[in-house]
Amino acid sequence: MTTLATITSKNQLTIPQEVLDYLQWQDTRRVLISTDNKIMQIRSLEPKSESLAGSLSFLSSGNRLNFRKIREKVKYAVASQAAREGL
Repeated sequence: MTTLATITSKNQLTIPQEVLDYLQWQDTRRVLISTDNKIMQIRSLEPKSESLAGSLSFLSSGNRLNFRKIREKVKYAVASQAAREGL
């Protein structure tokens, strides 16, 4: 799919609704922008929910919440997903 978009004077890019519909991107998400030979690629960094299943299972054993450990586990899961997708 090819479509036209505009980068504003504030360097903001709005992705056209038809592209969002095609990609089935409905919610706010973080994206990875990469450039190579003056070509820009935008990829979603949203992990598929099934890839995170069980990543916080250690909490079920009555452990106290340690947000640093939780962030590390989520960061690792997101990085692993990105690596599998070749990002």
